Amino acid sequence: FSIRPGGGQTPRNVDALGKAYILDRAAEAALNTSPSIDALLLDIGGDIVTWGRSSEIAIVDPRACYDNAQPLTTIAFRNKAVATSGTYARGAHLTNARTGQSLRTAVAATVVAADAVTANALATTLCLTKTDPGLQLVESTPGAEAFRVASGVLQRTSGFALLERP
Repeated sequence: FSIRPGGGQTPRNVDALGKAYILDRAAEAALNTSPSIDALLLDIGGDIVTWGRSSEIAIVDPRACYDNAQPLTTIAFRNKAVATSGTYARGAHLTNARTGQSLRTAVAATVVAADAVTANALATTLCLTKTDPGLQLVESTPGAEAFRVASGVLQRTSGFALLERP
């Protein structure tokens, strides 16, 4: 991970993980200052933190990412975070730190984890790695589950189906 993805002399960029960090801190602040609230759902640009009641979140189909499109699936969870990363909405904005090349293939990944920073980092990693090592990384992260779409192929971690709703 580098906050200077274009190299040592380029501007700092903390877009994704910075946003996730702010989201986690905002949820923490809300819960600390208002302990009587019974539910919380914070959404910053598609990264979501929930607390309290179960929340249902629809996962967009990257091949049909327009308003009112049928989602690929819907998940329900509580006291966790979800993040989606991919090229379908913002184009080739993901850069492989090893090669310096932007990701040009159509791919999307959604991760549910204990916090937004973890969910966001894993979702981005799933877009930039080959499927098996990426899913193995998520499987090795306690409490994390993932859903990945690449070239129309849907893949899930072993526990992701437990989150899905009909």
